[in-house]
Amino acid sequence: MASILKVNTIQDATNSTTALSIDTAGRITTPARPAFRVKTDNASHFGQNHGSTTYDTNYLTPIPVFPDANTTTEMNVGGGTLSFETHPAGNGGQYLKYVVPVTGVYIFSIAGSLRLQQADDFVCTGFSKNTASEAGTGFMDHVCNGYQAYQADVHMPLGGQAVIDLAAGDFIVPYAASVYQAYVDNSLGIKVFGYLLG
Repeated sequence: MASILKVNTIQDATNSTTALSIDTAGRITTPARPAFRVKTDNASHFGQNHGSTTYDTNYLTPIPVFPDANTTTEMNVGGGTLSFETHPAGNGGQYLKYVVPVTGVYIFSIAGSLRLQQADDFVCTGFSKNTASEAGTGFMDHVCNGYQAYQADVHMPLGGQAVIDLAAGDFIVPYAASVYQAYVDNSLGIKVFGYLLG
């Protein structure tokens, strides 16, 4: 026998936190669903060219351009822990770290533009899970995009998504690999965002 359940709001039983709402048109919102979005417009150089980079990084590195002065947290809801950690490259460099509050499948994305300063440099970006270490070789866990410079000072578009299964307490960090010398195109900046899919 078919049945109809009429309800406007579903809350958890302990704290009465609204987990799901249904409006008069039948649209569902989930205000407690973990999600964040961050933007940086830092135009400092980073990479392996230690003669002229602000943040002197290894081949594989957390992206170090999230210092407080250049970073805007546009959104952080649902109980995830968003922080900006001191990067081993020094000079005030910070990397983004997001700790998930609940086990599930998440979508993470990076968008924006880098300007590559070395001809023929191949650079890739993406995310690593539960690590923030630098290395002399290798790639991150989830590569989102890659680009090879055809000359010095070219724009590398950033764009791509990763679907990552995480347990509560796991964290992700945006990464780059094979960067000789690059800086953020601050007319576009870099945006990183993520949310719980389910």
